[in-house]
Amino acid sequence: QILSIAGLQNLVPITKTVAEAEALCTQQGAKPRTARLAPGLGLNLPESFCLLAFDAKAVRLAALPESNIVRVPAACAVMELALRERLDWDLNVVRVTDKRPTNDPVLDRVLEKVIEDSPQSIADCLRQIFNKASELEQEILRGLVAKCILSYRETKVAGLFRTQRLVVADPRPLAALRDDMRAVLMGNQIPDIREAVLVSLLNTCGLFAGILAEDEIDQCRSRISQLSQLDLIGQTLARLIHEIRKFAMLEPFM
Repeated sequence: QILSIAGLQNLVPITKTVAEAEALCTQQGAKPRTARLAPGLGLNLPESFCLLAFDAKAVRLAALPESNIVRVPAACAVMELALRERLDWDLNVVRVTDKRPTNDPVLDRVLEKVIEDSPQSIADCLRQIFNKASELEQEILRGLVAKCILSYRETKVAGLFRTQRLVVADPRPLAALRDDMRAVLMGNQIPDIREAVLVSLLNTCGLFAGILAEDEIDQCRSRISQLSQLDLIGQTLARLIHEIRKFAMLEPFM
């Protein structure tokens, strides 16, 4: 009853007997969920967010009425570095714990910028990174082009001027990511850490409309709220997400 009152039945399946629980564990162990942010594609957190947020019609990331979404991929790069244990926080102070290159152009660029001013506060760190947000977003999109997920297509404007339009070249990775997010939100398994972070960011940015139908969003509101606050993301990422909301979403950037 306590687990039900706490809403944990939306995260962890509850059974009446130990035998049923053991059978469920055996069943889930035999059939693990395989998407996990499409691991075969080698997508990191900023790439996954950009792909889910990509608006093919507008040829850019989705525009949001109350946020500056261009800063979120840059913040995702900081979180990816934290997940790779390259960065650490102590009382909101950012420190670089591993200066070795990641061999990812975007992550290494962000890491170098953090190294320059380490240690520093999370707020100062994000301010520095957000100054390069537009450049980082374009570099992330170019990385998706290099992986043949997006591509540039030449078109004419008003039938006269030639321009390049960014389009989805291979819909399968995007479909895999959406299916993964649907499985996280519609199922009852505890997500891995990157999925939990993505749920929190997608929720903050209001981007579930491209993943779930309107009635499904209403159905999943409780689970979305729970996953967005899941302890799995840890205190470090929780503070970072709070700062992202503060500087990238709710306040005009100065």
